[in-house]
Amino acid sequence: THVLTERGRATAEMSLVLPPDTQGGIDVWLQKVDAQTQATLKSMVTDALSNGDNFLPPLDLVTNYPSQICSLLMHLTWSMSTLHAFQSGKTDLNGLGKRNINIVVELTGLLKANVQLSAHHRIVVENLVIVQMHLCDVW
Repeated sequence: THVLTERGRATAEMSLVLPPDTQGGIDVWLQKVDAQTQATLKSMVTDALSNGDNFLPPLDLVTNYPSQICSLLMHLTWSMSTLHAFQSGKTDLNGLGKRNINIVVELTGLLKANVQLSAHHRIVVENLVIVQMHLCDVW
């Protein structure tokens, strides 16, 4: 028997990269599940960051990654883009401000548009709107 996925609240599910077997006591296999969960999350973050300019379109982000990865990627993208803009000058700073607002527009567009989102994905998008609005406020 193997643990194939880890399921969180609101039916967020993540398939483990290397499913651990359930041999041994519960404490042993829970450690294995935890180790594989961490390895899987690291793999997902690495995969997502390797896409393009480190920014995935919101629909791709929400439908391909668990909610905690989506939130983390929003923060990482904002941090990396901000650092690059500060190093590059005023033109990049203005462009980044517009890009941050455009991300909010794209996310809210998913909620308004005729996009078929599951109840879980809708909640993820709503939370990402809040995260992105806070990032815009910090900007």
